[in-house]
Amino acid sequence: MAFVSSFLGQSTSAWRSHNDTMCSCTMATEPYQFGDERLTTKRQALEDAFKVTMVPDAHKGKTGTCTCIFCSGSGKRKCSWCKGHGVRQELKDLSWDQMNQMMNDIKSGKKSPSSLETEPVECPACKGTTMLKCGYCQGAGTGSYGFAH
Repeated sequence: MAFVSSFLGQSTSAWRSHNDTMCSCTMATEPYQFGDERLTTKRQALEDAFKVTMVPDAHKGKTGTCTCIFCSGSGKRKCSWCKGHGVRQELKDLSWDQMNQMMNDIKSGKKSPSSLETEPVECPACKGTTMLKCGYCQGAGTGSYGFAH
């Protein structure tokens, strides 16, 4: 723990000189606070967690963005509704006569079905493609996380 505090206690000038050669980053001086209203997006939370803010440097050709760390730059993620299968199991629609027959069987004491029948249907979220747009980069495949090269 002493090593970490001594490391964190070093001046920010060494940090800045290191980062000036890497990506024109600056050290955030304010401490991270939970419940802070500035943290409206996950990107801002990441920048605050890493205590680094990206400053785009047009002179050196740096844009301040890098490959999205959540989708690895693909802009897509596996569909969470169908778990990447493209279909979901939904209850089979019963006709009115089938429903009445089932209710009469239950009332008369006959053995009732332990589970209702299901059928595969196309996933309404991904439309059968098994993939959704990445929610963090909105499908762009790039993001600014404060440590971008």
